[in-house]
Formats: sequence, C-alpha cells, structure tokens
Amino acid sequence: MIPVAMVRPDAKELRRLSPHLWDAQTTDGLGHIDLFDASDEILRRWFRILAGHGVTAIRLFPRARVGTNVLDLCGRPNPELKAAFERAFRAARPYGIRFLLQIIPEPNLSCYSNDESVKNYVLPGLSPAEMGRLTPSQKRFIVFNGEWGVLYSAAAEDVRRLAHRDGLWLSLMAHSPGSMQWTYEFPEEYRRPAAIIAALPKDFSPERPKLAVDIGEAYRQFHDNTRYPLYSPDKLFPAVPFLRQKQTDANLQRIFAAYRRSLDIGVPVRFTMSRGGGSLSLEEFAALEAATIRRPIRATGGYQLAYLADTRSRTWLAYLRSRKVEAFGRQFLGVRVEKPLRIDLDLPPGQYHAYLIDLDSAGVRASKLAAQGSIDVAARTTHDYVLLVTQQRAHLSQKMGRG
Repeated sequence: MIPVAMVRPDAKELRRLSPHLWDAQTTDGLGHIDLFDASDEILRRWFRILAGHGVTAIRLFPRARVGTNVLDLCGRPNPELKAAFERAFRAARPYGIRFLLQIIPEPNLSCYSNDESVKNYVLPGLSPAEMGRLTPSQKRFIVFNGEWGVLYSAAAEDVRRLAHRDGLWLSLMAHSPGSMQWTYEFPEEYRRPAAIIAALPKDFSPERPKLAVDIGEAYRQFHDNTRYPLYSPDKLFPAVPFLRQKQTDANLQRIFAAYRRSLDIGVPVRFTMSRGGGSLSLEEFAALEAATIRRPIRATGGYQLAYLADTRSRTWLAYLRSRKVEAFGRQFLGVRVEKPLRIDLDLPPGQYHAYLIDLDSAGVRASKLAAQGSIDVAARTTHDYVLLVTQQRAHLSQKMGRG
C-alpha cells in the first residue's frame, strides 16, 4: 500500500485512483494506493521516498486491493497480478529495494477457501479446454469448492509510533537483518536506524549471545494444535479465533516472559530447542540473579535494555526504553513510563567514544568515557535512546531530524 499523502498524485491521477483507494486506515488523513493500481511514475516516486528513508526491502502480499484477486488461481498464476508485480520490481531496482514475496495470501482470501475468488477470478480465466485439463486436486477447489504491525488501532499516534520503533529496534537487537512493518506511518523511525547503522564499523558483526535458554518443550506444546478447543482434524476451522486461543497459551506466555526478563535485566539471550551446551531452562533463567552476569552496558533506574556487541572491534550498540503494556481494544501496546536513567559501563580497559541518540528529541550527546564510565541521562524521562559505544570516532549528525 502506497500512502497518497506521501506520493501526492496530481488531480487527474487521483481521479483515476479514487474508486480503488484503501482507506480503512489512513496516513495524514488520506488513503492508500494499491500497488496493483499504481502508475509507473507513482511507483518510482514511492520507491525513491522509501530509499531516501533507508528502507531496503518490502514485503509483498500476493493479492490486489486487499481482496480475493490473488496471485495463485488454484494452481495457475494470475497474469494481471504477475505483470503488476514485475512492473513494480523493475521500478524498484534502481533504488536498491528488494521484495519478500509471499506466495500464498491470507487463507480466507484464496481460492482454496473462498467462493468469491473462484467465481470472480479463477473460473473467468479458464476456457472449456483448460477446465478439462484440470488435475483432480485443482478440480476439488475450482469445481466443488463451497503477519510487528498496528492496524485498525484505537491507540493514539504516539503509541503507534512506539510500536513501530520497538518493532524496528528490537528486531535489530535480536540479530535480525531488518524489520518488516504493515504500515509506513513514521518515516523518520526508519531513517534513523539506517543512519546509525551506517556509522558502525564496515565489518560490524554482532556476537552470538552467550546465554542460552531452552524453550524446546514449551514451543512444541504451543504448536500442538490438537490441544486447542477450536481445532478440527477434518474440516476448516476459523483461523483468527483459533490464533487467539493459541496466543493465550501458557507455554507461549512463558517464552515471552523469558524474553521480557532479558530486556528487564539487560542480558541478551538466544533460545534453543534442546538442553545441552550449558543452556538454562525457562525456570532457571527466571530465577537467575542479574548481578551474577557481567554486563558491558547497564541501565539503572528501571529502563529496559537490549544490545549488540561486535565480534571484531570494541563496539556496542544498545536500545533503551521504558514501557508498560495497556489494552487498546483487542491490541496490547507499550506506552511510556517516566523513570530515572543512568547508564553504567563495564568495558575492557581503554578510552571510548559514546554517542547517546535521543530518538524523541533527535539530539545526539557525544562524550569520551573510561571503561568504567557512566552517563547520567535524566533524573526523570520517558524518552527512548540508542547508545553507540566505540573506540573509533563515529560520524553521526548532532541533530537527527524528525523528517
């Protein structure tokens, strides 16, 4: 989906697009253009904006206009949608943007479980001769057939912004190469990680967390679908209500509690599927005393902290936030909590450059610190911060604008 407010089509183009704009969710009060309907100029304009904000990849759902016009027409590729996607790939290539294309759409939109898809898009594209050549598995559906994002949210803009920010930074702190979002509401939230990561050493390679936590048995029980009341072995069951049953499962909650504790004590962990190699059980990790673990960066005052350590140089990158979870309808989102914040270092001997980036004011505080140095950030604050500590001077703007 392409926000009208960002690409600003002219009046003639907007009239052409208006019948198909998606406005169930808006950006700056305006709807969104489906990639299927976008002109070449709109596509180029959009990809230029994304690249300027540091975006390098887009997840693409194989459907048009959030409907049942999907790429997979029960075993045949949809020629119109295929052509639209190939046109988008060509437009994105000069800007270095790649695509993660999901081959299968949401199950309830596909021809395998939706009569409308079969009637409106599958059958009209088949000649009588093609109907006769269908395989038995295709005939079963054609002839006899009966995703970190905040969508449709009642939450305020600042809360939605925090969800985007957390999704981006916590993904990076978990060693992901990037983060995919459902919507593109806050461009500067993408641009800042790109600018900060560009300031890291060129060969920056995060070390693997030393602490391992075994989640194997809890994870396997969580995925045993037969344990849930809505499961049926011989007929389709409602996907979304079934997913909500799984989300309340105690095994999933135990795994999430371990992740939350790693943020609370500022100790990175990796989850494993079996015991061995010194891994801890979920219960052992829950009882672990944080003071028994050496932490190169510590947040004092109640802030959560996640960090990466470089394997090749004395460089650390950390994300600090203070949150509590509140309900917004069916969504549970993090909101700010005011707390004191001091950052204490426990690094190998040497002198270091520290850069504290305030993600809310967009300011950068640079300082030189000893290995056991401290940064008194604020007596009380709700802001989110990124800390870069390195022995080499980094090239960071002293003001990372809000865009």
